[in-house]
Amino acid sequence: MAAVTVSNPSRTLAFFIRLQIKQGREGKDVLPIILQDNYFSLAPGERQQISATYRVGDLGKAAPFLAVEGWNISSVVIPITSIKKQTGQR
Repeated sequence: MAAVTVSNPSRTLAFFIRLQIKQGREGKDVLPIILQDNYFSLAPGERQQISATYRVGDLGKAAPFLAVEGWNISSVVIPITSIKKQTGQR
């Protein structure tokens, strides 16, 4: 699982923001993935935390990257720096 905070530092609405987890910077999409929200908009100065659930094994040997794109924003691809494995033990 990855938890990211997406923010809009601009003075205009960021429209239809889409998130993807990639196998490497320019790799394939990691599928299946369950996103808490996708295709959402952010007002100027607004931020939203989104969780993405996927199987780490679906990355293969590639490092995970987060791709952020939207209708009227520049696309960004950044590394996901930390992976925590959950075991179900308490």
